[in-house]
Amino acid sequence: NGGVFKSAAVGEQLLKVLGSWFPDAPPKTLQGERDLDHAVARGAAYYGWSKVHGGVRIRGGTARSYYVGIESAGLAIPGIPRPLRALCVVPRGMEEGTEADVPSDEIGLIVGEPAHFRFFSSSIRKDDQPGMQIDSWEEEEIVETDSLEATLPAEAGDEGHYMPVKFRSRITELGMFELWCVSTRTDQRWKLEFNVREDDE
Repeated sequence: NGGVFKSAAVGEQLLKVLGSWFPDAPPKTLQGERDLDHAVARGAAYYGWSKVHGGVRIRGGTARSYYVGIESAGLAIPGIPRPLRALCVVPRGMEEGTEADVPSDEIGLIVGEPAHFRFFSSSIRKDDQPGMQIDSWEEEEIVETDSLEATLPAEAGDEGHYMPVKFRSRITELGMFELWCVSTRTDQRWKLEFNVREDDE
């Protein structure tokens, strides 16, 4: 909580660092009540109040846009990978506490079998919106990051059965990214988990 700033040394160091970032506009300590022990709790309470009633909020949003790699449909030819398209699932600047449907064709998952998706991000493409598909891009324009994995549990249907889904994105109030597979046939949905690759893979 904010009580850490009761330490004069910590406060002075923070001001020093901020001052080095903005030498032409040195930071100033705010005047008024300094209830540091409850500062974080008060901020959280005001955030909740402002979401319901409206008010001044500090807006951040995602610094990047995010994409899932979707293989093009067609016959599989041994030794030749299918063309990959990048499906935008999160636009740059998507705010905390918001969700977005991702318009696209249905994506087929098999009940009981893990489905792997390649995951990409871009700090350059600012105008892409959920559902946009990019067929080609420069190497530095869209960068592969992690892989995503989902396994539909047995309660989703009979083992081995095909389940069509679409994506839905969510940025939590803490800024965490969640990507959900939403069934187009039932009211079920499943969260994709991040699968960070090991360095030796």
